[in-house]
Amino acid sequence: MANTLSGTAGHRALLLLHAPAEQVTDRIPATLGVIEPIDDHTCRLLTGADSLEYLAYRVAVLGYDFDILDPPELGDHLRTLGERVLRAAHTAERAGDAK
Repeated sequence: MANTLSGTAGHRALLLLHAPAEQVTDRIPATLGVIEPIDDHTCRLLTGADSLEYLAYRVAVLGYDFDILDPPELGDHLRTLGERVLRAAHTAERAGDAK
């Protein structure tokens, strides 16, 4: 796997994606990450962003299940993002119930 990304990403992440590399490559442009096949069902993605908060958003919306290989602190940002999204979803449910 190449150790460089296009651009000047200040924060990088290495993820194990639970999807075939061919499928991921069709969805993620080369400018957003380097994809390395592992087997027929998984691949690694090296990606980056200017902040861990934005990196958390980007990996959350990839559309694939994934594991964080590095950095571990990305998990904290994903947890915060997930809690924020769940709160918004509950608010929407309560608003729908009130109608």
